[in-house]
Amino acid sequence: MTCPTPSPIARAFHAFFALVVAVATAVATAACSAAPPDDGVAAEAATAAERLPQVTIPQAGEAVSDAMLIASFALYRALASGRAGVRQIASEDGRLNMSWSDDADFASGRGRYTIIVDDYSIPLDDPFAGYAYGYALSGSIVLESATGDDSTLAFDLEARHDDPERFPVERLAMNLDGSVDSDTVVVNGVRFSLADLTSIFED
Repeated sequence: MTCPTPSPIARAFHAFFALVVAVATAVATAACSAAPPDDGVAAEAATAAERLPQVTIPQAGEAVSDAMLIASFALYRALASGRAGVRQIASEDGRLNMSWSDDADFASGRGRYTIIVDDYSIPLDDPFAGYAYGYALSGSIVLESATGDDSTLAFDLEARHDDPERFPVERLAMNLDGSVDSDTVVVNGVRFSLADLTSIFED
């Protein structure tokens, strides 16, 4: 499988992602009074790093990009459903489910949006597929905001790819919540800076 060729739409998507990351990183840097990272979490990550394949920064970025793309795809499907009173959508195969809180407001971004995926990848016949790297993901992606301005993003995902030698990511997790160390993503047990991961999409 070859890497997607960046298009204006893809570049715009990644620029938006980089902007979100920059804001979240600034919040994390300002959170000086937050608790330090949990030693147990660090030990678990170290153990995972020993048993999972090593990944480069570009490879980690590709998996994170697919997670963000699936989140965007789910939000798009929810917006496109256009049915009043609906609080949940699902793909035809049941591998993607998205629900949102009663107070959710798509226009402002307020509310809690939960995406559950089960070995899910963007359908090959969908326009979004042209920007995907082909990972099938399982787990959860949660976006939440009380006002539309103070948002958090978390994902906890298992990953699978038909070409594991080229795309070796098997595990990724992130929690952008403004706390210390929230400007990192853990991929295959190794911590990566969000700035490094988003830099692979820069021209």
